Amino acid sequence: MTGMRGRTGGLRVTGFVMAMVASGPALAQVTQTDAVKTPLPQPVGSAELSLIDDSWAWNANTMVNRDPQGANLNPPVRYGDYYAPPAYPQFVTGDAINLSGLFKWRKEAIDPVLDAKTGPGYFSGKCGFNAELLLLGGNCQAEFGWYNVLDPASKTPPAATEIYPLMTAPQKALQCVQYDGKTPKTDGFCPLAWDNRDPYDLSILRWIPKVFSSGDVTLDSRYKGGNVAFALIGDPSKCPQNKYSMYEHNQRNSGGEPWVTSLIYQSKLDPNGFYIAFEDLPMSAADWKKRSDLPSTSGADGDFNDFVVYVSRVPCPDEVDAACVGKSCPSGQKCQLGACVDPCSGVVCTGNTLCVNGACSSPSSGAGGSAGAASSGSGGSAGAPPSGGRSSTGTATAGTGEAGEESVSAPSGGAAGEKDDATSPAGADARGGTSGAAPTPAAAPQKSSSCGYAALPSRAASRAWPAFGLAFGLAVLRRRRRALS
Repeated sequence: MTGMRGRTGGLRVTGFVMAMVASGPALAQVTQTDAVKTPLPQPVGSAELSLIDDSWAWNANTMVNRDPQGANLNPPVRYGDYYAPPAYPQFVTGDAINLSGLFKWRKEAIDPVLDAKTGPGYFSGKCGFNAELLLLGGNCQAEFGWYNVLDPASKTPPAATEIYPLMTAPQKALQCVQYDGKTPKTDGFCPLAWDNRDPYDLSILRWIPKVFSSGDVTLDSRYKGGNVAFALIGDPSKCPQNKYSMYEHNQRNSGGEPWVTSLIYQSKLDPNGFYIAFEDLPMSAADWKKRSDLPSTSGADGDFNDFVVYVSRVPCPDEVDAACVGKSCPSGQKCQLGACVDPCSGVVCTGNTLCVNGACSSPSSGAGGSAGAASSGSGGSAGAPPSGGRSSTGTATAGTGEAGEESVSAPSGGAAGEKDDATSPAGADARGGTSGAAPTPAAAPQKSSSCGYAALPSRAASRAWPAFGLAFGLAVLRRRRRALS
């Protein structure tokens, strides 16, 4: 789709969104290809909700006993009160395990039912793409990979050797841990849809958000120069069937139609990004809710929270939107599809790198304070896509200048297999800790005028005024002397 040249200037035209809306069913709602046309996605089941909301305490009524610095809180504060405006989106019980909670956390105005699509599920691979796992609502440790799409109309899925892994098994890739922050997690459900901090102790990070990059695929000998699509590479022990972002490549039912195994949501914040939500269990030809490998065993439930990944395309350096020709944007923004946007919207940087003009790079000396691990949020406050190197995990630390917008630390529960009391009484730590003063969510700092640009701290600004006044006075005095002479 991309690579088309305009009649003037020979500039490459962005084709990502063109591909996303050019084809595929689901104008209003996606239905499964079974006899009853089951609406998709289905609500998360009660057993799964109970596990996450109650046993593992990602619940609005859970009492937070330690703040992000590990200090005891007395009295404790409700999880739903801590994760509330203006610092955060309002957490509601269930948000940690469903698609609506995920989109809320990322500040996406996406309706999981009305905005779902099944196609086309591919875009131009030039000049690369990023992927980030946002929600694992199951125990399948599948990998995530990409493959070439030479013919978008082809119904033949790629061979196993033609799928190239980009993201390894989640537990290892995201360093998932139990509630102690040390013991490796082995029972899935990591990451969850909300922040990565433990619901009882906000200083414990249950996983480390990470962006996986393809790099410049034009330099990759495996890339054939056209479109790419994505696949969930099955875990042989738990979910042996591959699932694909391209609808026609998935397991077919007894009538010859593909089962719907993935839903696609176009990002409302990033025109180059979209979400792929997979069902991970194998589906038999006779019944999509029965496993193909174990026909007598219940399989997919249709909530599409099993493996949710955010994929964003990296525009090429010489690529320009046709709708942006002749359009000017304010300082620090760029034009995409005719609209002025923050170039760092949807860009998640890892480690100590910061987003500058849409790309992750190491901060210059004295350019900004330290930031924790990058989060999956998006938007303009905590939990939103990082702008200017903002991080929503880890505690923001002011340096001599604050690079871009840095959010307050945000929790997102990755759950372990332990059973914790989801409603521990006020003043009592469900893990045996004592209590301290309730935390007050910090307000988001002012955003700088451009992504990644350093902003002068208020104290430094106040100290600078006397020097400015002295310089101004000397200039006036010199001008009067020249006038008198």
